Amino acid sequence: MPRSLNGLSTALLFTLATSAQAQMPPSLLGVWQQDNGESTVRVAQCGASPYLCATVIAEKRKPGDPSSLNQTIVQDMRPNGKNGWTGRYIVDGQSMKASAKLSARGMLSFKICAMPFLCETIRLNRVGN
Repeated sequence: MPRSLNGLSTALLFTLATSAQAQMPPSLLGVWQQDNGESTVRVAQCGASPYLCATVIAEKRKPGDPSSLNQTIVQDMRPNGKNGWTGRYIVDGQSMKASAKLSARGMLSFKICAMPFLCETIRLNRVGN
């Protein structure tokens, strides 16, 4: 095992083992809040899968807006070999491509694309483990 991997958590080592070809980006595990404060998600391992999921654990809604509370909105996030992650974003039963990158300042950016030319980026800040 390369010397630089000695301090990684067991969960991330398991992910690395299942993605031997991919370079492991920094950990996304933990609690993240959207930069506008509208929602907070917990990024954790997807059940028995080695991949990561994001579940809404807090939200601020306008009257009449549907709730996403306790829903897993990001699934199957895995290292993409480009110092980032790829997976799926789920909204209203539809699955869209998603990618994530962690900036040097610790901000997590999720890019969600309904089509290659129709994308939105959501920025989150870590607020807990």
